[in-house]
Amino acid sequence: MVYSEVREYPITPEGGSSVPNFSFTASPQRIMSDLELLYRLTEAKTVYVLIGPLLKKHFKVVDEVVIRNAEDMDLTLRFVSIDDATPPFLSQIPDDAEAVYVGILGRLGADERRALFKELQARKLVNVAMAGERDIVFGAMASLASDIRQPISRRIALNLHQLIKGANTSDLPVYIPVQDRLTINMPAAKEIGWSPDYSIALEAIIVGMGALEGGQPLSLTAAMNLAAAENVELAIAQARLDTQRASEQRARGALRPSVSLEGAYGQTEISHQDALEAPDEIHGGNYGVQLTQILFNDSAWSGAKAATALARAEEWAVESARLDAMEAAGMAYYNLLLRQDLYRIQQEHLRLTDNNYRLARLRQSIGAADPSEIYRWESSAAQDRAALFKEDGELRDALAELNRILGVSQDSVWSPEDVDMADESFHFLDDEMSHDVKSYAKFKRYREYFRFRAASDSPELKRFDAALDAQGFAVKQVERRRFVPEISGITTWNRVPMGSSTTPDMDQDEWFIGIAASLPLYEGGAIRARADEEQAKLAELQNQRVQALQFIDQEAVGVWNNMGSQHPSIRLSRKSRDAAREAYAVVQDKYAQGAANILDMLDAQVQLVNQEQQAAIALYNYLINIIQLQRVVSWFEHEQSPEQRKRWADGLKQFLDEKEIP
Repeated sequence: MVYSEVREYPITPEGGSSVPNFSFTASPQRIMSDLELLYRLTEAKTVYVLIGPLLKKHFKVVDEVVIRNAEDMDLTLRFVSIDDATPPFLSQIPDDAEAVYVGILGRLGADERRALFKELQARKLVNVAMAGERDIVFGAMASLASDIRQPISRRIALNLHQLIKGANTSDLPVYIPVQDRLTINMPAAKEIGWSPDYSIALEAIIVGMGALEGGQPLSLTAAMNLAAAENVELAIAQARLDTQRASEQRARGALRPSVSLEGAYGQTEISHQDALEAPDEIHGGNYGVQLTQILFNDSAWSGAKAATALARAEEWAVESARLDAMEAAGMAYYNLLLRQDLYRIQQEHLRLTDNNYRLARLRQSIGAADPSEIYRWESSAAQDRAALFKEDGELRDALAELNRILGVSQDSVWSPEDVDMADESFHFLDDEMSHDVKSYAKFKRYREYFRFRAASDSPELKRFDAALDAQGFAVKQVERRRFVPEISGITTWNRVPMGSSTTPDMDQDEWFIGIAASLPLYEGGAIRARADEEQAKLAELQNQRVQALQFIDQEAVGVWNNMGSQHPSIRLSRKSRDAAREAYAVVQDKYAQGAANILDMLDAQVQLVNQEQQAAIALYNYLINIIQLQRVVSWFEHEQSPEQRKRWADGLKQFLDEKEIP
């Protein structure tokens, strides 16, 4: 079928060339389809059409058809002529314009086309490019026409093949049946202030739809440092530390002198006196100062020591939270990169499906395929587009997770740095370790050192140690309770004013200096019960520390084992991916020549996409594992200076020598 509005080509009713010994190719001109698309995008009643010399040359052939069809659509067309003599042609478009149709502007170079579309974006003009995908890369907002350069190359090759076999030029098909391919340039659309509705989003190929478009640059180190400064879990841990430090000051305050002021004054009226000389009112009171100093209070001293130990425990809790925040940020950062790669792979999968769909239509046009292939590729394209929307959602979820961990607004968008990791690198202490890790046996020996560092440097275990110190003070204090008295010194001065209506005021001073002591002899078994309670708490903490050590040791072994298995998988998955790419190219070439069927093509494409995904997953799983490994040993490489990294590596070698690990 012929979909072109151009009707004066020398074409026979059968679709071949009517000129003897002459053949050519023609693709449909979708002028009306493009105008209909503009109406769908804006519902504008007036469209400004940019036409260049090439379109002007043939415009007399199509103008009547186009104008008549535009009038049927209730559209008014305003033509803006572009030539070398009038570069500021956009001045012919009024400020209230909404839609522009960009024709074939053959004389504009790449830089001039970019400037044109940038100006259209600045003026918020929704635009559709007649040239199709070729102008999308320069900044056009939308197009219908596919890039037909590859189909034309294939058609020329097939025509030459048929001519060599003796075919007549009139038997060669002229038209290339290119299907409409709605493409939306999302970054350009955002600049214009336009967004697709749901139906267009499902129908179109969206360029630049990913959640990370236009994001701020973000490195792994910057992400981890930002989390260490802004993560809310770290803020909570810091607040707990501040609370415990206040408790420590309060406990120590009980050991310092305390001074109190006391005062009371009153007057009594007497209505019936027993004797004539009795007073009818009496007044009096007291005021003074009391100084108290604990001379020895085992409970208070032990409580102050325990509070100090608990504050130290909370300091280690803050360090643990800081390391956790950095680990979470690193893992979320790599997960974001993974989701970004999987999104790109799915985008490429959709592109391949679309390309094979057009290839199938070309095969059908030459009689090498039946219509069922077209339907299979259409179905596959719909599934691939749905999968792309799913990947976009996963990408946005990964971005939201990273923003939460970093403690920043959910409106933040990042552009993470891609990881370029060679097959032989470890991405951890490569300068210090790579020269010494040349075999799997040598690689395994490092595990013991990581287990040692995980246990010795763990802030969680140090927190338990501080908590055990605090509980130890409580246990010992209760055990001494029956034998150690509590002694305090008290000094009091009181001024006591006295008087009545019949006697003069008789003020007097009272002084008291003394020592108070107490020693419990029997409290109904409460002392023994409290001792048992504190001892049980101590045993619970001790067992919790043992449990924590077991978990840390297990995690150290687990992440090291994963590192040992995941590192080779990167290389193997890349080899498999490269082989799948070669296999796909071979099958695609055979499919284009009619030597392979659609099932071979589908299988090769699915295999290629799976291997691309597995290669990405293998890389980022390994990098996430490296982050976990550094967290286990409480030592992130990016925080260390070159001297500290060297010291760490020297410690590794010394440990291996002392333990005689081969």
